[in-house]
Amino acid sequence: MSNTTIKSIDNIDGSNNDSSNNLVSIETNNTNNNDDGTTTTTTTRKFNTAVLVGADGGNSFIRKSSGISQIGPGSYNQNALTFTVELENNNSSNNNNNGRRAYQRYLSDGGPIALLPTYSSNHAVIVWSTTPEVISKWKKSNKNNDVPSEDDDDLLLVQHLNDCLREGPQRIPPLMEEIISIASQKFTFPLSCYQASTYVKNRVVLVGDAAHTVHPMAGQGLNLGLADVDTLVTKLKKAHDAGMDLSSFLEEYNTDRHKNVSISLTGIHALQKIFVNTKDIPIQHVKTFGMNMIQNIGPLRRQLAIAAAHGVGV
Repeated sequence: MSNTTIKSIDNIDGSNNDSSNNLVSIETNNTNNNDDGTTTTTTTRKFNTAVLVGADGGNSFIRKSSGISQIGPGSYNQNALTFTVELENNNSSNNNNNGRRAYQRYLSDGGPIALLPTYSSNHAVIVWSTTPEVISKWKKSNKNNDVPSEDDDDLLLVQHLNDCLREGPQRIPPLMEEIISIASQKFTFPLSCYQASTYVKNRVVLVGDAAHTVHPMAGQGLNLGLADVDTLVTKLKKAHDAGMDLSSFLEEYNTDRHKNVSISLTGIHALQKIFVNTKDIPIQHVKTFGMNMIQNIGPLRRQLAIAAAHGVGV
């Protein structure tokens, strides 16, 4: 199995002495993972590109190599614990009604916890935002890296998850199927609110988490990234159709997306402060009740979904 990584990025500022070649220069390593567990670097490749798109996540090597700084509130001192669970899903009518819905609870211990749909109606993905201490408690099971665990810790975790997802003023009828088992490894990642000081530096352009990271509680990370790609494709097509250099309208992308994402990040950060930073159970129940009211008012729910998708089809 091979893995390609970027070794170096040159001429980001377009200062190449060769005026005929002011493209970004990239050098990559192709590494083979051998069956015995060792790795062998087999090839090094160099190439030039008119536009280098940084879509390599929150710890973006491309962003760092380009000297682009980050701004924003910073770390939330929370981590997310995520893994796949198996659902008790024997009712076909429930499959039709609930199989593609996402659920979220704002917990009294700081939460929130989300249950997200997958390709399978019998499975869902848990994304639980909480303190490192809570995550350390529940992540200690599943010691085997190859298969999910079936030990007592996982059984206790399943029970705890079901209790958490029912927490709140509305318990009848049940909002979702029972979780019956942990179906994957558990992964964690730190939660923060940052964005790049600029999304464009000459021929380098950032999208997705390389450009901005948000708290998962609002479910907007993917939507913001999709909107980045949609806007970038429009700008690249505009340059291509006009017979111009592909980087000609990158600053338009930067202006459009930086403004819109800044507004979204401000709102998401405010929601995080409102919903997460309280352990008052009655207040938590009021918040959950308010979210359920939105869920039950169809026109309002649809308008919020359209706004959340930032114009990307929902």
